[in-house]
Amino acid sequence: MVKKIAIALIAATCSGAYLFAQAAGNQGEVLAPHSDRSGNDAGSLSFLSELDSLAEPVADARNSATEYIAKKGWQQGLNAGGRYVAIVSSTIAVSPSDKNFQLYRINAYNKAMLDAKAEVAKYFSQEISTRAKNILSEPESAESIKAKAEAEAGISPSIIDKTMALVNKKLDNALEKEGITLESKKAEPITEDLINESSYLNAVKSIAATQVGALVTSKIFEQDREIVVVAYYSDNTKLLAGAINGRGDVPKVKPRKGEPIRDWIKKLKLSQLYSSMGIQMTSDEDGNIVILSYGQSKARSKSATSKNMAYEKAVLEADQYIRNFAGETVVYAGEKEMMENSKEYLDNAVEMALDDSMKKKIETQADALNISGISTIRSWSITDPRSDSIICGVVRMWSIKTSDTANISREQMRDATTNRGGRTNAKKQSGSSLRSSTHQRSGSTQSLSGDQSKYKTQSIESEDF
Repeated sequence: MVKKIAIALIAATCSGAYLFAQAAGNQGEVLAPHSDRSGNDAGSLSFLSELDSLAEPVADARNSATEYIAKKGWQQGLNAGGRYVAIVSSTIAVSPSDKNFQLYRINAYNKAMLDAKAEVAKYFSQEISTRAKNILSEPESAESIKAKAEAEAGISPSIIDKTMALVNKKLDNALEKEGITLESKKAEPITEDLINESSYLNAVKSIAATQVGALVTSKIFEQDREIVVVAYYSDNTKLLAGAINGRGDVPKVKPRKGEPIRDWIKKLKLSQLYSSMGIQMTSDEDGNIVILSYGQSKARSKSATSKNMAYEKAVLEADQYIRNFAGETVVYAGEKEMMENSKEYLDNAVEMALDDSMKKKIETQADALNISGISTIRSWSITDPRSDSIICGVVRMWSIKTSDTANISREQMRDATTNRGGRTNAKKQSGSSLRSSTHQRSGSTQSLSGDQSKYKTQSIESEDF
């Protein structure tokens, strides 16, 4: 009797499970790999040499990111001079034509940055635990179980035999009515036929919890619903994060030459702004490192109110990135399990099951922190025709200089608005001497063109400090 056991595939989030079985030949027999139509052995590793012979890798966002850091002379992980580089990615869950594509896109970037923070946290310190076990068993035979039952019940074997014969006859009749025979595909090995069973488990768990900050988005590569982020921290970015928290020395770099930051930002193309999210760096004319934070959101409708709300959400998104740069608690927990099970039966049938699963959890928290001197230096909006949605974005700026200026202005405002009984001879300031940093939003919304299914875009490149 040859039993045929169906092949099933079970898939779950973050895990893959496979159940398969084969009818074995004679015990101890080793079967040669079967051949495919071309005559190549199915067990051959010739495909590896075929992969090596490929002239160029497939052009995608991750390969673009890898080439990008190679041109900079960087490598993933710790580099000379204390720079740590990470390449992380995430998938946008919906197609560009979905009305919520932009929100999923923002989420994909934020999830990629969570992975970058988890990578840094594990690099700083992680607790790793493992466990493994292998169990082999040969169950009691049916005759042994039967003899024990007879001994305990005190019933003669002849009565047991007659009872079993009657039960088996009734069972055969019931199976025959259902169209099931012992040779049918529905017939499965019964417990009595089990000769031996083996099970194997291998598991590893990793936990990391630490403060992470100073991460900069060097560049974003986005292609066909995949976002890949090149992120890094360096000694200078760590000093800058400390300066935001009011600790340590303020880093100085080579002063900016050419046009001021605000003028440069105003000249950026919409395609550059659309592709940029998170924290990037530049310098001012005094050699201060300047943080540029790019935030985006989607308007719920085309009304002026919805656009204003989208701008406000973009501001909060950009300010969140600045707060995260200053430092936050990052907790990572990951666990991987591999389980294997094998059963062999009297008729030489072998049943095998394999399960490979993985789960991870990343949490971050940043407590309230007083940050002075953040301002909007540009706001923009576009219409994405793929989903007919309006995207609103802002560029927010912070530096030690703007922070100090804001603190001084706050104290001056406090003094100016404190009621001391009134004054009638205050001098009026001329209009030409008044300066305002208020940024006016653009009144028009431009359109973003693009293919409905395939697209490729890159963000602005951050300066390296």
